[in-house]
Amino acid sequence: MKLIPNWRQARRYWSVRLAVLTAAVAALESALPALREALPAHWYGLAAVLIALARVVQQTPRHHQQD
Repeated sequence: MKLIPNWRQARRYWSVRLAVLTAAVAALESALPALREALPAHWYGLAAVLIALARVVQQTPRHHQQD
C-alpha cells in the first residue's frame, strides 16, 4: 500500500471528511435508535455517492492553493 503524498494533510480533503462523518453517524446509529428513525433509509447510498464525487474532484489543501 502506497500512501498519497502529504498523507498527514488528508484530514483537509472533503472525501476524508465525508467518510469520517459517515462512519461517525453509522457508529451513533446503534447507540441512538432515534437517529436511525430520523435518517432516510437510503442515506448510506447518498453518503457513498458524495464521498465518490468528493474523491474525483481535485482537492488541493488550502496551504497549497495560490490566491
